[in-house]
Amino acid sequence: MQETREYQLIDNDNLRTFKPECKLCIITVDINSHQKELSELIQNNPQSQFWLAVSNMYKDDILLANKLGITNIISYPVEESVITEFFDGIDNTKESVFDSDEFVPFDNANVMIIDDNIMNIQLLEEVLKGFNLGLEVYTHPQDALMSIKSKRFDLFLLDILMPELSGFDIAQEIKKSSVNKNVPIMFVSALSNQECKINGYKRGANL
Repeated sequence: MQETREYQLIDNDNLRTFKPECKLCIITVDINSHQKELSELIQNNPQSQFWLAVSNMYKDDILLANKLGITNIISYPVEESVITEFFDGIDNTKESVFDSDEFVPFDNANVMIIDDNIMNIQLLEEVLKGFNLGLEVYTHPQDALMSIKSKRFDLFLLDILMPELSGFDIAQEIKKSSVNKNVPIMFVSALSNQECKINGYKRGANL
């Protein structure tokens, strides 16, 4: 494995002495018991990404992880394919418009969220509540179609697997809409395999 592909695990044995020496650091300790140490570690090392690896994922853990600055949550034990995919993405992806120095965060932007899982919606609302956004939320994708056709949005956050219509189907409807065809689309889903990503990009997803 090349040096640029290396990652470090943070466990109970090395947490207090841990020093990031690469791009990716994966936390395996209980974040509830080590909030202070992890918060200081993440804040003092902005050059590294911090992920959380857990056996079971709970809503409160996701919210705390976001608060601490953890950028991703993966399954434990860690699968090498997930790490490889991360570094392949760094190697192959062009600079995102969201990384540009000219990018200005949305203020009073209209964001549509479509997800049939109410817990996922609550998590997104919790994450976005500090950004002064206008959120329009749907748990039934069919109900969102009228708004998509008639109201201008600034961002769409779509689940992929939903009854009635999939996120891919919704993305196609957005691209057909005269008012929203150029609006960014993000798929927010537990599905992370390459085929799903390719399908998303084919249907107009930006991220």
